[in-house]
Amino acid sequence: MAGDAERDELMLRLHDRRCAIALLEADLDAALDGIAVHRQLASNVRSMQVFEERFPILAARVMLGARRRDEAEHWTRLAQRIEAPDIVSSVTVPTLRAWQEWLFGRLDLATKLIDAAVGWMDEHDIGAHHHAFDTLITAGWCRLGAGDLDDAARLAARARGDADTLGCGWNHLQAGHLSARLALVAGDPVGALRMVEDMRSRAVFDTCRPYADRILALEVEALAASGALADPASTIDALGPGPPSQLLRARFERPGRGDLEALLGDRATWPVADRLQGEVILAARGDRSSPSSELLALVDECAETGWVLPFLGFGTQTEHLLLSVQLEKRHPKLERALAHPASAVRACSPSGNGVRLTNRELTLLQLLPTHLSYGEMGERLYLSVNTVKSNLKMLYRKLGASTRRQAVEAGQRSGLL
Repeated sequence: MAGDAERDELMLRLHDRRCAIALLEADLDAALDGIAVHRQLASNVRSMQVFEERFPILAARVMLGARRRDEAEHWTRLAQRIEAPDIVSSVTVPTLRAWQEWLFGRLDLATKLIDAAVGWMDEHDIGAHHHAFDTLITAGWCRLGAGDLDDAARLAARARGDADTLGCGWNHLQAGHLSARLALVAGDPVGALRMVEDMRSRAVFDTCRPYADRILALEVEALAASGALADPASTIDALGPGPPSQLLRARFERPGRGDLEALLGDRATWPVADRLQGEVILAARGDRSSPSSELLALVDECAETGWVLPFLGFGTQTEHLLLSVQLEKRHPKLERALAHPASAVRACSPSGNGVRLTNRELTLLQLLPTHLSYGEMGERLYLSVNTVKSNLKMLYRKLGASTRRQAVEAGQRSGLL
C-alpha cells in the first residue's frame, strides 16, 4: 500500500508539472485535461501540502484563461486559503481575484485589487516573474476597460518586455492580445493587425483554443476598421462558437431584430465585457434619433462599475446617441472618452499644416486613390452612402480640397498617404 501511495504521489507531481508546462506553452486543452487527471490522482494521495500550495493557483489561471466561471471561482477560493510566500499572497492571489472580477464581476473592484498587487510589486522591485506577469496583464485590461489608455499602454509595454524575458508562449499571446486591442481602441487597426500577425506566427497559437478565437475576432474588427474585410461571413465562420463570433455576427452581418435577440440570447452567461458589448448593440439598434431606455440603463450600470471600453468602437451613430445622454453627469469618464476618443482620433504630425483626422477620415482618405464609388466605400466600412459623403465633406474641408483628386494630392503632401 505504501508503494502504491508513493507511486501515486510521484505520478501526481509529474502530471502537475506537465499541466504547468502546457499552460506556459499556451495549450489550454492539455492544461484542462491535466486538471481533470489531477483530481483523479489527488484522491489517492493523503499528503497534499506541496500541491495545495501550488496547484490551485495553476488551475485557477487555466480556468480563467478558458473563461470557465464556476471552476475559476472554485480554484480561486482554494488558492486564497493556502499559506504561501509573500509574492503569492500579495500578488498572485489578488491577481486571480482581480482577473475573476474583470471577467465576471465589477471592474471597480478588479481595479482596486490589481492596484494593490502592482503597488506591492513596484515597492519590492519585482522584475520579470511568472507570478507578476499575470498581474501586469490584468492591470492593463483593467485600465483599458476604464478608458485609461496611457496607463494601459505603459502596462502593455512592460508586459511585452517581460514576455520576451520569460520566453513562454502563453505570456506572448496575453501580451500581444492586450497590445492589439489597445492599438485598435487607439485608432490604429494596422498596428493591431501587425500584432495579430506576430501572434499567429508563433507555434503556440494553434494550440490555444478558445483563447485564440478572441485574437482572431479582434483581427476581424481590425480588418473592418481598416476597410479590408471583404467577406465577414466566411471569416467569422472560421471561429469557434462563443461570444466573440456571436458579437461579430451581430455587428457585421446585421441580422433582423428577432434574429439579433436570439443570437445574443445567452449573453447573461458571458464575461461582463462581452455581455456589455452585446447590450450596447441591442440598445442602439435601428435608426434612432434619441437614446433608448435600455441604453440609458446601460450607461448608468457602467458608470457605477467603471466600464468605458464596451461603448467604444461602434461608430458615429452610437457615439452620437451616447453623447446626447448628458454623460458629464451620468458617466463622466465615458463622456471624456467620446469627446476625445482615442478610438476615433489619430494625431498626425505631417510636415505641412498639422492636419488632425479621425480614424474614419484617415481610412476614407486611404481609399480615395482606389477609385471606389461612395457605395463601395460604404460596403467596405459598413457605412451608409450618406455617412460616407458627410465624412468626406469634413475630410475635404480639413485638407483644403474641393475634389477627390485634390484631397489625394493634399494627403500625399501632408504625409498621410
